[in-house]
Amino acid sequence: MRKILLILFFLSVSSQLYAATCKVKDNSKIREIVAPKAIEYFRENSGNRIDSVLANRKTINLFRAWRSWDLGSKNYGLGWGAQGVTPPTSTHLSLREIYWAYTYPDQNYSDQVGMEKFALKSKWGDKAWQEYGRTLNVDYTHPDFLDYIAQLVKSRAEDLDGVIFDLWRNDNHSYYGGKSSSTVKKYRYKIAKSIREEMGKDFTNYSCKDFNYDYEIRESAPWHCKEGFGSLVVDMFKNIPVQLNTKVSKIDWSGSGVKVLTDKGEIKANKCILTVSTGVLASDQIKFTPNLPTEKQESFSKISMGHYNRLTFKFKKLFKKKAKDTYLYYRVDSQNAKSPEGLGITINPSESKLCMCDPGGDFGKELLKSGEQASLDFGMSELKKIFGNKIDKDLIKSHSVDWSSNPLFLGAWASAEPGAFEYREILRNSVGDRIYFAGEATAKEWGTVAGAYDSGIIQAKNILA
Repeated sequence: MRKILLILFFLSVSSQLYAATCKVKDNSKIREIVAPKAIEYFRENSGNRIDSVLANRKTINLFRAWRSWDLGSKNYGLGWGAQGVTPPTSTHLSLREIYWAYTYPDQNYSDQVGMEKFALKSKWGDKAWQEYGRTLNVDYTHPDFLDYIAQLVKSRAEDLDGVIFDLWRNDNHSYYGGKSSSTVKKYRYKIAKSIREEMGKDFTNYSCKDFNYDYEIRESAPWHCKEGFGSLVVDMFKNIPVQLNTKVSKIDWSGSGVKVLTDKGEIKANKCILTVSTGVLASDQIKFTPNLPTEKQESFSKISMGHYNRLTFKFKKLFKKKAKDTYLYYRVDSQNAKSPEGLGITINPSESKLCMCDPGGDFGKELLKSGEQASLDFGMSELKKIFGNKIDKDLIKSHSVDWSSNPLFLGAWASAEPGAFEYREILRNSVGDRIYFAGEATAKEWGTVAGAYDSGIIQAKNILA
């Protein structure tokens, strides 16, 4: 139901970049070029893979980075290709090149299956441009192109740091036989939105491999419970003693068992299953004695929490006839958008007459800064754009949820950072055969209640075995 997206890395290289920075001395027998003083630059490292690579490098040599045989050298930090690309390492980034404004029909579209649907008869560029054979323009204004390119990016960027769009710029398409600068600019933005709008995290922080892993299993998981998942939990575990409203501050596993320190006293056990979110674990709210292994600690930030908030509206009657468990991906038009914006909209889940709008990523964060009521007003205004201005007459009540600001979660669900898919398994592994980790972040059906439930059952069986 929810689609989160992948990383997108945009590059634009201009040969005139340094043209105005150098001066030539007048009245000199020898022409001496005086370069400007170098300014040392430090990149802030947020902890994701891209920043980790770039933080240790002053620059990436764009002009020679295509030399794949040099990627292991300290001189080059970036590599890309349309077919084969060296996997990412600690010293360089790897991107998949995507042809989007033009195509090579004589290559049988092997790398971009389905592109033939959008190929035009008009040629792209002159003979000098057509180094790989016949080159045709692509109709990226076609109504089906945005969905196509989003799916293509997802499939082509797996195991890499992201993609690079060839000719991702506005000013040269008409020269090569393509669209005008204004049209290119418009559709560049639309393409970015088509990729980003399905995300719970911004695409610069998301692993494509993680998204593709057991996708069908996640999508088949139960997403809604008419009475609410809370009612289901209460019924299933009504005979199991549970201590609520108890905050854990420390877990001591230095001995043969485990001691869990809470605000209501200490609990001793042979083993424990820890199900708190990776957001809580990464925040260091729970102290461990001794410290957890370094790799385990790294998994908390590598499988990080995405930002996702929910705007829920309850109606007397449903404004969309015969709608049940209907999900819409909706693009939000905003002239002042800092980034491409989108909403996921769920209509009438389990015939509840609810409508839920889910803004995520930076967009969701910015929206919540305006306050709960302003967020709800925004959600209702967008629903009116889709279903008409009269829908609010049947509105009973509305509510906003921000999981990222809740100290018990610090995010909506966990997804892997770029290049960090393998940390899922590290996160699942027990420590000292005493502390076991469960929850949606450890599940194949991650991001789901069903996945969280299954992960607990699995770890319970591991302990009993």
